[in-house]
Amino acid sequence: HIVTRAKDNYVGFHDREFSDRKFHEDDKVKLMDYFEFPEFFETVKLTIYGQAKTVEYYCLDLLWKPINAWVRFVCVRDGKGCYILMSSDLHLPATEIITIYSYRSKVEVMFLFLKHLIGGFCYHFWTTAVPKLKRGEKLDLSTLSKPNLKKVDRTVEAIECFVNLAGIAMALLQYLALTQPSAIWDSYQGWLRTRSSDIPSEGVVQSVLQAEFFSTVWKVPTCLTLRIIRKKFRKSLLDTGP
Repeated sequence: HIVTRAKDNYVGFHDREFSDRKFHEDDKVKLMDYFEFPEFFETVKLTIYGQAKTVEYYCLDLLWKPINAWVRFVCVRDGKGCYILMSSDLHLPATEIITIYSYRSKVEVMFLFLKHLIGGFCYHFWTTAVPKLKRGEKLDLSTLSKPNLKKVDRTVEAIECFVNLAGIAMALLQYLALTQPSAIWDSYQGWLRTRSSDIPSEGVVQSVLQAEFFSTVWKVPTCLTLRIIRKKFRKSLLDTGP
């Protein structure tokens, strides 16, 4: 299911004839027009964007022409602002739809850290089994042979594993930030002008773990894995210089 925001010019349909699969203009409604009828709206107190707010909403299920199916629309009046939310789950309460949509900023920040801090999308997996495509051209998998299809499947699996492992690493950083904030701050060797929160960010936790890892590498008995790590670490120091 998906919860997203609808455009202001979206329209829905109350009913249609299933025999001819056509939408009738008489059943079409403009969603923004519902804001002109305040008597339809209900008032509720919700915690959205980290603050307790009083919002008004009106929920209705309409047929949406682009997907030829029912969609739950929620017209929301939040102070002076008015917007429309839509959900593919027709059993989800309107209050939960509003709350879920308010989490989008946290999801966007999570993807930002996952991309730039963890490097979760910096994979370089490819296969020669996929033919070169021109811009705008779509890949037709039915034209590939069975051996090439297996190669494509392995490539997609490698990409998914890489992203999933990055997600696990991201979750571990968040877990340590939530459960060991004092220990993280005590070991942090960086400098921050001000702390926005007592809970360290994923970047702070990553910095502490990196420093801790390289400080203990030399104390562990030599093994093949550590030899590789030390060799690469020395090479990076020589490349960067003093």
